[in-house]
Amino acid sequence: MILELFTIWDNCYYEKIGDEVRCIDDEIPFEIPCGWEWSRLRNLLSIFGRIGFRGYNKKDIVKEGLGAISISPSNISGINFNFEKCTYISWEKYYESPEIMIENGDIILVKTGSSYGKCAIVNYLPEKATINPQSVVLKNVLIEKKYLLYVLNSPLAKKQYEEFVIGAAIPTFSQEKLSNFLIPIPPLEEQKMIVCKIEKMYPLLESIYTNETTIRVLIEKAKQKILDSFFGENSSYKSYYEKQYELGYILKYEQPGPYIVKTTSYSDEYSIPVLTPGKSFILGYTNETEGVYHVDDKVIIFDDFTTDSRLIDFDFKVKSSAMKILKVTNEDLFNIDYIFYLLQTVNIDNETHKRYWISEYKPLILKIHDFETQIKIVKIIQESFKMLDSLI
Repeated sequence: MILELFTIWDNCYYEKIGDEVRCIDDEIPFEIPCGWEWSRLRNLLSIFGRIGFRGYNKKDIVKEGLGAISISPSNISGINFNFEKCTYISWEKYYESPEIMIENGDIILVKTGSSYGKCAIVNYLPEKATINPQSVVLKNVLIEKKYLLYVLNSPLAKKQYEEFVIGAAIPTFSQEKLSNFLIPIPPLEEQKMIVCKIEKMYPLLESIYTNETTIRVLIEKAKQKILDSFFGENSSYKSYYEKQYELGYILKYEQPGPYIVKTTSYSDEYSIPVLTPGKSFILGYTNETEGVYHVDDKVIIFDDFTTDSRLIDFDFKVKSSAMKILKVTNEDLFNIDYIFYLLQTVNIDNETHKRYWISEYKPLILKIHDFETQIKIVKIIQESFKMLDSLI
């Protein structure tokens, strides 16, 4: 029997820690079936990680055969492990931390970096192994391990990761935060039945996921083809280009410094989005009301290092200073939607770690359609994109 489970009194959830009893209704994400119980993760297992002196650096890394595997997030593939490419650390460093020596059946969970939340059960460990500082190892699990694994990979866990994570450049959460995760616990036989049903469905889900991913890739390629048909080298619309301008003449930029968020204590209850031009886009929501960028119509946010860009039509704050906020210099000559789509077809090598707007983008000479044609092109692109998005 798992200790310190939550008890329902007067239709409310309470948690007992020592002699203290407190209501935790505001933490319970959803109602569970009769016979199930809620538990903190700390009551179900032991969590170990590298802290303080138990971290390691370059001098501890050795060649294969001269030490133990240091499992990293890149070794986790889905809910399984891939040990084809491994980092090794010295035996001295390995034996320094016996509690994080890995055994088959342990669960490795990533707590730092872009892969935070990834986890898998170790099976068929090829040789002695430990974890790197980005991960924790879950041992002494008191419930069905695969059931726990599927919960930790579920939307329920993802929501809790997002609530606990701090830092935008290198997101992370502490072992203490992880230990407070809420886990719904059915009876053991039901845990096994859930695992069995998930694993029966897994091939179908994998097939659906693969097909959906393929469709998304094809849609993105189709969108790029549409943009190329208007702005590419072989575009039939080139004969309609009237003038050419330097991009720095078309778009004026503003530094994001005054609009950088002061704290990353985000919450969905707040109203001001904190943006990045990259894939993450909305990092969270803040309650800071000073230093909000107020958008009159639309602006483009441009990542100065990756060259990613987004078209924005709502007020926002930003997390990083490594970006530019772009507006058209003349709304009678340039339509910002048109310029944004045109930017998506500009190909500049961005492998070097440097700021690109002033050095590479601003001096570009671009051919521009007349304003009336810009509006027509934007309408065609938006209608085409809307049709493609409806296929997903």
